[in-house]
Amino acid sequence: MKIDHLRINNAELTHALKTGRGLLLATALSLALSGCSKEDSKQGPVETKDLTTMFDDYNKEDAILVDIKDINDLNLILCNNQCNSEIFNRTCEKFNEAGISISAAFPGDEILEQENSTIITMAGCIYDSEGVMILGQYNNELSNNSDILALGLSRGLKKNDVTVDGIRSGVSTLTSNGSTTRIPTATEAHLGLDSSFAAIALGTKIHPKETDKISDGIVEGVIRATYEIQKNPKADYLRRITPGDTLDGLALTMGVDSKRLVDANKNLRDDFIQVNDMVRHPDAYHREAFQSTNHFSTNAAKIK
Repeated sequence: MKIDHLRINNAELTHALKTGRGLLLATALSLALSGCSKEDSKQGPVETKDLTTMFDDYNKEDAILVDIKDINDLNLILCNNQCNSEIFNRTCEKFNEAGISISAAFPGDEILEQENSTIITMAGCIYDSEGVMILGQYNNELSNNSDILALGLSRGLKKNDVTVDGIRSGVSTLTSNGSTTRIPTATEAHLGLDSSFAAIALGTKIHPKETDKISDGIVEGVIRATYEIQKNPKADYLRRITPGDTLDGLALTMGVDSKRLVDANKNLRDDFIQVNDMVRHPDAYHREAFQSTNHFSTNAAKIK
């Protein structure tokens, strides 16, 4: 059987989903990418090897199937913004092991501004935490798959036991008078037409043993996002609270009842809203790709 699809095991689901043929991930696959460096970013997409293998113990009843072509159609770019090199390189390897093509880049590279791409920026600057934070879209008016990507990455990381300290809009910065505000990330500020993005701020206190968990979580997050994109592309699941917004106004904009919005967002308790906070659409909690009960694994297949 030629490997051209990705199979995501899901022991908690008992039905097969009709999204194409399946591929089991195998940890025994050879690596075509030994690491991502500045030189790699100039070479364009990292190509994966064409491997042929046979699998047994193929059980469709406990699997979610995601077509690997749909993942590669996202034109994934992994950007290293002062990220720990071991974590960044391992993440590149994990994508390659899964048969997913990526391009490696650094801030300022022209490839980050190309159209119809999906950028995941891994930042390791001054975020003082043992976990990670997802930085999503600051501009509420952009229509792309950034919200889906942010939610998919958050769930993928959590399911791999990585502490996620939430999803925030943009990046925190200091103003001239010393106050803290938020602005778009550099990735969003230079985003190409019809492109999507999410940034992952890696805490400075992350232990080296978390490397595989983080890399697995990012790959799984992309798979989850792809699954949702195929079902509900460009869904507006996240909104940044802007000056002048009211709770009723946000609910109206998002097409939901204000009580449902409050119930779905802990930061809206007591009907209090804070500028620059992120609000999640209640329906996002019910999407299969983001449900906490779902388990998308990257377990190795048995190879004949």
